[in-house]
Order: sequence, then C-alpha cells, then structure tokens
Amino acid sequence: FHFTLFFISALPSAFLFQSRLFFLLPSQHRSRQPAAADSLGLVARPRHTVGPRSVASTANMSITVKATSQKYPTLGSKPFAFLNVDDFKELCALARMKPDSPEVKSRGVYVQVKGSAISVQQSDLIEVGYVYFTLAMRQTLMLPFNADVVLSPLTDVENFMYLKSVTVEIGYFRASDNKKKRTLDCDIAASALKKEGVNLFLNRGQMILKMLKLPEKLPMKIVVRDMEAIPTALVGSKAEADPTHGTGTAHRGILQAVTEIKFVKTPQHSLLLENTNQNQAADMFNMQDLSFSSMGIGGLDGQFGQIFRRAFAS
Repeated sequence: FHFTLFFISALPSAFLFQSRLFFLLPSQHRSRQPAAADSLGLVARPRHTVGPRSVASTANMSITVKATSQKYPTLGSKPFAFLNVDDFKELCALARMKPDSPEVKSRGVYVQVKGSAISVQQSDLIEVGYVYFTLAMRQTLMLPFNADVVLSPLTDVENFMYLKSVTVEIGYFRASDNKKKRTLDCDIAASALKKEGVNLFLNRGQMILKMLKLPEKLPMKIVVRDMEAIPTALVGSKAEADPTHGTGTAHRGILQAVTEIKFVKTPQHSLLLENTNQNQAADMFNMQDLSFSSMGIGGLDGQFGQIFRRAFAS
C-alpha cells in the first residue's frame, strides 16, 4: 500500500522531468510524428519547376520576366509588348484591372520599364516567364535577349500626361534606301502613327519602326525628340497650379487623336517632307470652354485658365 502511494505520487515529477529533458535535447534527437503522414503524401513538399517563371513582388507591385529571343512575325508590327496569358493575368491583378475589360483589350496595361512607359498585351504565343519586345522597343530600352525585365504597372494618375504636340525625327531605317530622294506626306505619316498608337504612351527618345509609302513601301525609323503635354494634375480634383509642368517639360505622354505631330527629317537623309504645317489641336484644349467648376474646383476658373494659356500659348 505504501509502495503504491509512493509510485502514484512520483508520477507527476517523473513526467515533468521527462518534459524538461525533451526540450533540452537537440532537435535532431526529438521524435517526430509527421514521418507517417509524410509517407502517405500528406505533408506538402516544395515544388521545383524547370525554366523561368514570372516572379511577382507585392511589395514593389511588379513582376519580373525575361526578354525572349524568339521572333514572332505576327506581333512584330504591333505597338505593344506581349506576355503569356497567365503572366498577363498576374500583371492585371497587380494593376487592379480585368484582362477581358474593353479598356485593357484596346490599350493594354501601362507599365514602366527602365524609366519608359509602354503598353503590354497578352498572347498565347509567348512562353510563360517571358516578355516579347519589338526590335524598336528593345533598342529604345537597350535590352539584350534573356535579360531580366521588371514590369511595374502605372496606376497613379500623376503618371498620366496627355500629349498636346510631339516632334519626331523621321528617316530611312535601311542605309541602302538613302540612295534615292523621295517625298514623304507628313499627314499620311501622322495618320499611320495614330492608327494603332492612340491612347498609348510615347517617350522622349523612343524609336518607332513604321512601313510607309514613298510611294513604294519602305521601313522608316521614327524617333521621338520633343513633346508638349497637359499633366492630369492640372485638370483633376488634385490639380496643382504649377505652370512648369507645361510646355517642354514632359518626357512621356499619351498620344491622342487630336495630338499634333510635327516631323523633321533625319540629317543627310534624302527626304522631302510635305504637309508639315498642321492645324493646332485646339479642340481638346479649348480654354474658352474649359470649366473647372464642373470638376469640383469651383471659383478658380480664372486662375487655372491663365495657367493653361501661359503653358500652351502658341
């Protein structure tokens, strides 16, 4: 009887000693229960994938892919960069946009790459983890094949500026075409630029390759040299009266149907430019009809009108 009482009273102390001993042992000597579950396939194992995959960064709101070296003739003449469908959905999620929305289908997703703003679309031709840039885009961005590319969606309204006018330099893409003098109709060239480029970004220094009739079809090299833009900060509810954001300060902006395009020829190129004097794009920027009261900034029509006239006086 006394032995039984002694045994029962010693049980808690023995259990406590064993518990302390367990926590003092190194981790590799501790018994593990998940072994059985692991043998049944119930424990998740890390996945190893072969080949590059897009890497999303929620902290920086960007995805990282590689510049593909593959050629896609059906995409080469488009003014977009292209992602695989799955990667594009990931990009749209970061930009808080729907891949099948009319806005995305028409102008893609605006992203920033190495300081330049471009539009990205989707294509099932592109491999997962890669992005396709046209030749002109790669030369503008100075991107080698298979280089890591960070795509950061542009969602802040302050990043959007609408082009009032843009000056571009135009010349032959192939040196062999410069042996013969030709005439270029600037109205036709401007229409060709706007046909697929409206609502897309243009960047100062950006290169564009375009097939134009002179009268035979030739690849022409176009380089954006200068631009005048209206920053959305002057028009929206967060407007700031800062005239320095006006003429000559923009380094990128969104092309509009009414944007004036001014052409200058590349030096020493045998080109004669016709119809270089185009009408001012005043319809979109009509100061007489612009009412800031209707935008919720009541009482400042006179002050803002003066800012606009100073910034865009012709």
